[in-house]
Amino acid sequence: MISRLGLRFRPTNQADLQAHAAMLALLAEDVADVPADLLQLAIQRHVSSSPFMPKAADLIRIAKEIDAAARVAPLPRTGRSYAHDLAAQRNSLRTRDDVEWYVDHTGAVRLDDISSGEMRIHQQTWQPKPGEIDVINAKVAEAIAMGVEEDEFRILVRQGRMG
Repeated sequence: MISRLGLRFRPTNQADLQAHAAMLALLAEDVADVPADLLQLAIQRHVSSSPFMPKAADLIRIAKEIDAAARVAPLPRTGRSYAHDLAAQRNSLRTRDDVEWYVDHTGAVRLDDISSGEMRIHQQTWQPKPGEIDVINAKVAEAIAMGVEEDEFRILVRQGRMG
């Protein structure tokens, strides 16, 4: 990852290539303890927001911010129920267009296959445990407050770091 980062911020002067290589080696050492998935997200965020080569402290700070977004923060209920909020939150994070989360007549959050109209195929029922929806809402609120991008949030959810 660090070598690819070095290619993005290549020095303009040929004489600076050795210094650049040495700087990249030190940067790799300094961020060696950062989990690879967080480091990748930190690099992506830095590259999209800065025209300059990051320092190790920058990448570590960004990685910590992303990691902190997976922690708990309060989120008020906005829908008719927590189940509706959860269905909306899960729909906002879904990566497939052929499925959709909804709340059935019993209040359970369910996954619906919408690829074939109204047919309900491959349904899964999910009943929240006491307090589980509050925890999910809190994590979403903290991610929003920390400025976590939607793609980063999806990666964190898939890795089990957000839920």
